[in-house]
Parts: sequence; structure tokens; C-alpha cells
Amino acid sequence: MKPKTKQRLFLILVAAVTLGLLVLFFSRLIIPFLEHQIRGDYEGARQVLAEMEWRGAAAVPLIEALQMVVVFIPAEFIQISSGLAFPWYAAVPLCALGVFLGCSLIFLLVKLWNFRVDRNQDSIERMQKKSRIGIYPFLTLLFFMPIIPFGAICYFGASRRDIKYSKYALTCVLSTLPSIITSNVMGLGVRLFLQDAIPLGTLILLIIGGMILLFLLVGLVLNRLYFKPAAGTPDSPWYDILFHGMKIFLRFTVRTRYEMNGFTLPEGPALYVSNHPSSIDYPQVVRLLWPRRVISIANEYYMRKGFVKKVLTAIGMIPKKLFVDEGGVILKARRTMKGGWSVYLAPEGRLSVDGETYPILPSTGGFARFLNVPLVILHLSGAYLNKPKWRKGFRRQRVRIEVKAVIPPEELKAMTPEEVNARIREGIAADDDARAYEQTLRWTRGKKAVGLPNLIYRCPACGELYAMEAAGNDIHCRSCGLSLRFNDHYRFEDNPAGYETVADLYRVLTERERAERPSLSCAVTVRRFRGEEEDAGEGETRLTPESFSFDGTVAGEAVSFTLTMETLKALPFSCGLEFETYYQNELYYFYPKEHREQCARWALLADLYCEGYYEEK
Repeated sequence: MKPKTKQRLFLILVAAVTLGLLVLFFSRLIIPFLEHQIRGDYEGARQVLAEMEWRGAAAVPLIEALQMVVVFIPAEFIQISSGLAFPWYAAVPLCALGVFLGCSLIFLLVKLWNFRVDRNQDSIERMQKKSRIGIYPFLTLLFFMPIIPFGAICYFGASRRDIKYSKYALTCVLSTLPSIITSNVMGLGVRLFLQDAIPLGTLILLIIGGMILLFLLVGLVLNRLYFKPAAGTPDSPWYDILFHGMKIFLRFTVRTRYEMNGFTLPEGPALYVSNHPSSIDYPQVVRLLWPRRVISIANEYYMRKGFVKKVLTAIGMIPKKLFVDEGGVILKARRTMKGGWSVYLAPEGRLSVDGETYPILPSTGGFARFLNVPLVILHLSGAYLNKPKWRKGFRRQRVRIEVKAVIPPEELKAMTPEEVNARIREGIAADDDARAYEQTLRWTRGKKAVGLPNLIYRCPACGELYAMEAAGNDIHCRSCGLSLRFNDHYRFEDNPAGYETVADLYRVLTERERAERPSLSCAVTVRRFRGEEEDAGEGETRLTPESFSFDGTVAGEAVSFTLTMETLKALPFSCGLEFETYYQNELYYFYPKEHREQCARWALLADLYCEGYYEEK
């Protein structure tokens, strides 16, 4: 007979004995005891216990030990029952003795017979690999997780070569005491209720309070032994929680197709770069790489304060001030790589406004060479119209993520930074194949044009500023009457001007502004962020081909500064809301008091006036 078959027969036999003992325990002790309690015959209830003599007490640890051996029978049955039938000072030691007997029996089975139960073992082993704590604290952590049976934990612990029986047994008994006490208290509460010693409401509060205290204790142990040791790294449990949360979210917002194009993704650390057409590019890359860990270089604004900051800091997210040179980011990325994790970067530095690719940051090539890891270039098609910058809400649609290149570090070292940048630009730029793929997508829902005037801030035909309006699938000009309508492919239907896409309209605006090269000024309200602090103010902003400036008051103090185009580099913005920049490492948000659509104009003109920054040297 095969060893596996012998083990299964043994477990079946033990399970049968355990169930038989449970039936006897309940039929001979618990049920008669409860019947007397319900009738108010407390003397009869005590007589039931007296008739069982030592057998009732001995049944508790024996049943609990056998339950642990077979794993799948919950220990709570016997623990609650013992609290109901025996006083707490007897119930707790009896259950603890049962745990001691059970873990000892499992230890003997594993060490002498190489006995193994597969239930929960794979998930426990995965948790242990990610854990940064010793085996005994890790076992304690497992016992505080209510979803894992005591027996499964004991089988895992006993199978370890570095385990010592005395510490193993002590860990098992002490770590199960909170659960035993909680279950015994629940049983005690039921007995007191049947004796009319407490009302039903008190019983319910007692049970709920016990569960709350247990969960608080579980939370404290989890935080101390599981979350803190991996804090600040992608091995943090928060990474797993976020991944599964993002996975559920993506299921309802996007249908992603991954195309490897014959490439194999590196098993170890790598730098992943892609175009940035939507706000959910990073979650889709995380899903592509799972279970590999990848951390994004992200906008520092989202890591300023609150719960989001705590979670993103816990998983090791790398904060970056937009368009500010920071050596610390490079060092943090290098440290992440040395820890065995990958880094994701959108080299454009911001979200695409029209589906086309922005120029990449000139420092990207040198950054990729410095990290000395493989460079993986990805391209996302169809993601832009899933959630464009100018529209609120997601439209569920197919997105394709292609692996365009995997460049080993040896090849990167042989290239100049400019050559690396050229390879990245080629890989993330929208090509004919990507455009053809996007034309196969259909959006049948209406309101396709809502929000577009916050990007297309002037008429592409007559040039009138802030004259565009949108309703449903249509956008039109109040001044000259130009009217455009989106079809189900997010293309404009036949029109005299021949416009097909949002990118066509934005291109017309760009050329008009390039020819006019205007200077701008506007009255604004201001928010200034200093770490977690936030101040309000107002003033006036100005933009010329040579500089950007602000003059006003913030938090009651006069503030005035001027940034050259070389320092400014760009003006990130939110459509129809604000544009922003850093000054002396403080983030300023500027909200125009009139025509919020002009935020897109300020950003576009800043791009035109800063073009020299992006030219490859």
C-alpha cells in the first residue's frame, strides 16, 4: 500500500473516532446538561456533570487533539462546549491541554512517519517565504489568523527542519490561548443566559465584545509580526491587498490582453517603461508581472498624507516631484533593485492629453543605464479612451499591452543615453499597428464628448477662445457654428475640415499657439503644499516665452517668484481645474478665477516654450 493511501486511511479512521467522540460528548453531556439548564433544573445539570465524572473532562482535550490531527473539523465546537459545561478555570486548561496533545501527536506523526496534510500548506509556505520573521513568531502569527485551522499550522511547523519540539509546543499552546478564552467565554455566556443570570442583550454584547477584542488582538499581532517587518518594501502584505483590490477594480473597468511578441520577461529586477495614456497603466503592469513585485515612481502629491500615504509608503512606492530633478529618486530606485524588486516608470512624466505620446524626459536613458538591470519597454493600446484625461469616469474596453523590447544591461552599457532614449521613444510611441487596433474598438454609450472643451479650449476652425461646448456625443463652437460628432469608434463623423480624432484637434491648437506665441496672465486662487501642511491664497500668474511667474499672497504672506523655462520644464494640469508647479520644493496649485478651460492652454504654451528642454543633445 502506498504511503499516501496509508495516511488517508489513518486520517479517515481518526476523523471517524473524533466524530464518534463528539457525538457521545454531546449526547451524554452537552444536550442533557442544556435540557436541565433550559428547564431551570440546575441541580439536575450538576448531576449530569457528576455522573460523567472524569470522563467528560477527559473528552475535551482528547477530542480537541484529534480534531487538530484531522485538520478539517473546527476546534471551536469543543472549545465553546467546554466553556458551557465547565467553569472557566477548568475549561481553559482542558482546551490548552488538548492543543498540547494535538501538536505533540502531529509532531510525532511528521517526524516519525513523514506524515503530511496538504490542506493550507501551499498558502502557508508562500506567506513564510515573504515573511521576514523567525519561524516561532511566524507560527504565532498563523495562530492569530482565524481562517487557518490549528492542525494545518502544526503540520507546517512540525515539517520544518529548524524547529525544536519544546519551543514548538510552547508556541502552539500560548498562541492559541486568546482563541480558546474567547470561545470559552462565549460558552460561559450561553450558560449564564440559560440560567437567567444575564438577559439576551447582555449575551449578544458579550459575544460581540469578545469577537471585537479578539480581532483587535489579531490586528495588533498581524501589525507587529507581519506588516512591520516588511514595511517600506514590495513584500509588505499591503502590496498583496492592493493587488487583489486592483484586480477586482480592473475586472470591471478594462479587459486587458497581453502580447509578449516572443520576449520573455526577466525573473529578477528590471526597469519597466511604457507610454502613459491612462490613470490605470501601473495596475495593469502589476497584473502582467504578478507574482513578481514592481514599484512605480509616482507623483509625490498622492503620497502627502492620510491613509493613501501610509499604504503607498508601506509598499515602497517611490515619490517624485513632477519635473524636478531629484537625486534621491535614483538612489531609492537602485535600493529597490538591490532588494530584488522591479521599478516601473512612465518616461513621459505625465498623462497623455490626446492619446499621443509626450516627449520623454531626457534623463531617462542615463537612469536606465545607471540601474544596471534589464530594460523592458511596453506599449499600451486602447487605454487612452478607456479614461481620457478630460473625461470623468471609466468606459470598460479592451486594452492591449505589448512587450516591445527586452534590453539586457550589457547592451544598455554599450549604448549612449541618447540611444537608449531613442529605443524607448520608438517602443512607447503609437505606431500604425496601435492605431489600427484602436480603430477596432467600439464605444456604444453616449456622452462621449462631455468634458472635451476642457482640453479643446478654442475652436480649431475660427480660433475663438473658450467658445467650445459639448453635449452628448457632439462638440460645437458658439462663435462659428463648427459642429463635430463622435461615432462609436471615437472618431469624428464626416466633417468639412477632415478632423478624425481628438489628437487632430489638439494638433491644430498647437500649431496656432506656436505661430502666435502669446503671453498669458490670469487671476488665480492658490493652494500651497508643504509636506502635509496646506495653505491658501490668491494672486496673479503670468506666462511668457521666457518665464513663468506668480505674484500674490499665501497664508497672509506676500509670495513672488519667477521660473525660467529651463527651470519650469512643464506645467502639469488637471482639465478644467488647475495647473501646477514647484517652487523651492513647495507645490503650488493655481485655480483660474475665470475660464477654467484655460488650464489646458497654460500647459500647452508651457510645452511650446520649454521645447528646448526635450531636444536630444
